[in-house]
Amino acid sequence: MSANRELENSITYYNLGIRRNTSLDILNRIEFEIPSRLPTTIDSRVVVSFGVNDTAMENGTTRISESDSIENFIKIVNFIQPNYELIIIGPPAVNNEEHNIRIHSLNAEIKSKAKDLNVPYIELFSELIDDKNYKKEIFENDGAHPRKNGYENLSKIIEKPEDWWF
Repeated sequence: MSANRELENSITYYNLGIRRNTSLDILNRIEFEIPSRLPTTIDSRVVVSFGVNDTAMENGTTRISESDSIENFIKIVNFIQPNYELIIIGPPAVNNEEHNIRIHSLNAEIKSKAKDLNVPYIELFSELIDDKNYKKEIFENDGAHPRKNGYENLSKIIEKPEDWWF
């Protein structure tokens, strides 16, 4: 393979995920995080995922209300979409049934709003909520993050859609 061919197919990626970040935290970071890494003069693409931390209970309430999560989602899309290809990956299930009810509700709202805004959306929740192996891995870990096999399962779900650009 020639050096030019290798450069044509190269990908540079940045994982900007931060533990416990909510949609508001993401919204507050994107204005300087994305443009500093992705010039608009190159083919740049952005993957955003949030929801589990928004729906987590803290001091007797969710960290971010569902309506605020959706408002943050719209602002995130409006910032990213004019200059970058965008795809949203929905929140996964966790090892807490009450939390999963809140995740399920937010997931449905984000999925609906993504459709309205013409943003590709990959749903994880419905694929994982009844997956015994995935649930076993998050149970045996910290209640939210799987181990190797769970992440392999996540990647298979993310690779499924044929209409996204990766």
